[in-house]
Amino acid sequence: MKRTIHRGAAIIAAGTAGALVLTIAPAAADSGSSTAERVATVVERTTGTADISRDGQSGVTTPATADGAISAAAVDGSRISIRLPGAGSSNAAETGTGTIVYPGAAKNADLAVQPTTQGVRALITINNANAAKEYRFGLGLPDGATAEQLDGGGVLVTKGEDVLGMFDAPWAKDADGEAVPTSYRVEGGALVQTVQFDENTSFPVVADPWWNTAWKWTKCAAAVAVAFFPAAKAYKAIKALGGAKQTAKLLWGARTKGDFIKHAKKAGKNGAVEILGIAGVESYCFK
Repeated sequence: MKRTIHRGAAIIAAGTAGALVLTIAPAAADSGSSTAERVATVVERTTGTADISRDGQSGVTTPATADGAISAAAVDGSRISIRLPGAGSSNAAETGTGTIVYPGAAKNADLAVQPTTQGVRALITINNANAAKEYRFGLGLPDGATAEQLDGGGVLVTKGEDVLGMFDAPWAKDADGEAVPTSYRVEGGALVQTVQFDENTSFPVVADPWWNTAWKWTKCAAAVAVAFFPAAKAYKAIKALGGAKQTAKLLWGARTKGDFIKHAKKAGKNGAVEILGIAGVESYCFK
């Protein structure tokens, strides 16, 4: 896989005209500052602020309005766009901690964006039970790139054998810090997140699609690729699972070594122990 990490790819358009801005005019900031601060406080209580990039070096650009698109870097130097599921009437408000907020971006919900040291988070704050349970993030991928769901719930973006990055497995938490059931599906060129709150949920709920440049993924895939040659102990096991890329996907989708063994058995294949013995697999392939 090392040969694939630095290959170029076509750069996609972010899909919004003149949309990228990190600050707003003072008057707009004054009128919505209290709401923006409230939303930022709710979001940051859940995510923390340690990995937020405040120096402009993240390679992320954010839209001026909540119906615009985030533009973020991929592993190979190309770019993807992630369209926010909000209304254009909600303008961006940047907070002092680096969280960019779109108050009232959707009915009974607010949006926020956090450029991070390894990608970008697009956050939904669901304020009450009357809010929607599905949020659609349109994806703009480089030509030839595809998005596919992993067993662990995340969504991997690849172009041929190149790994461009991934959306980590979805999560959602309520106001008490309790997990709320949530999932992704890839549909019609979009990443759709479903959040299954109910009458027992404590609001607000924060949910988080996180585009991750997947440094650990590339290391995981590289470790498997290095072991994929006829004389290697794990060669037959990797081949039986569909090759290096498919094996790495199964490893990355598993939460633990035990989960990977279960995935391999589900696929009707043996040899998981040999694969787990590959140098670097344990370090790079499990979160």
